Amino acid sequence: MTGITVGFDGSPNARRALEWALEEAALQHTVLTVATVHEVTNNRWTGGPIVTRADRDAERLARQNAGEAVTAAASQLGDHRPTSIRVRAMTGFAAPELIGMSRVSDLLVLGAHGAGGLNRLLAGSVSDQVVHHAACPVIVVPADYRSQPGHGRAPGREGSTTMEPTVEQLTEDECFRLISPGGVGRLAFTGRYGLTVFPVNYKVHDGSVMFRTADDIPTGEDLRTGIPCAEYKVAFEVDAVDETTHEGWSVLIHGPAHHMDTCAERDTARQVGIEPWVGGKRDDAVSITPTRITGRRIRHGS
Repeated sequence: MTGITVGFDGSPNARRALEWALEEAALQHTVLTVATVHEVTNNRWTGGPIVTRADRDAERLARQNAGEAVTAAASQLGDHRPTSIRVRAMTGFAAPELIGMSRVSDLLVLGAHGAGGLNRLLAGSVSDQVVHHAACPVIVVPADYRSQPGHGRAPGREGSTTMEPTVEQLTEDECFRLISPGGVGRLAFTGRYGLTVFPVNYKVHDGSVMFRTADDIPTGEDLRTGIPCAEYKVAFEVDAVDETTHEGWSVLIHGPAHHMDTCAERDTARQVGIEPWVGGKRDDAVSITPTRITGRRIRHGS
């Protein structure tokens, strides 16, 4: 494999890097590979990735999302396109996977690190590792590259760009696509001390959000009604925000907090591979099946 490889994680900065890479590959008349990595938890004993069946589903979803982004971005280029475009999805750790791709690429393109919510906190360290250890030249596309002189329009197109922000209401399907890779969300409920919000790392399985908890912590004890078949109604929010460009998206879920207490439910939680980031004993799991899901995306025209 030769040509240009661009890393893609669905963030606004990654989309700008994709646009730049498409244009550059077209100018060089070369192949473009779009690499997307579904990141998973590492095994604390071996250091390797923990991969479950649900992660394979998430990998397929990541490939689909990357493919849709490529189609949308390439449609703006007209006839001025790369020789060919390939999408490659992987499951593992982003930095090693991208460094591996650099060994078979002429150029590696990344988006500049921005604040992408709690689930993006590691993005800066990933970029740093790739830049320092890649086997080929690395281009980091700045967050404002479209607004810089000479970058206001794509090759073969005339006209100027507009930077007016627009708010897009997301469909339920789009909301699920955005949150399906898992990560960190915010759980909101009314507890013993009033309105309470906690960050929790979660995964999505069969249309439900799942996270680990324990009876002796607020997300466990305060979410039990003590009444059979009666469940607290909660809200769960996930977002990715780029503070540099003022772009991003958010998804809000409402639904009952169901404690996964049966043997079958506990087996499901284990198979999904929910591992709390904070460590410690978290034997219980909670699922939230949405009764309502809404979302919106803020972006600037291009």
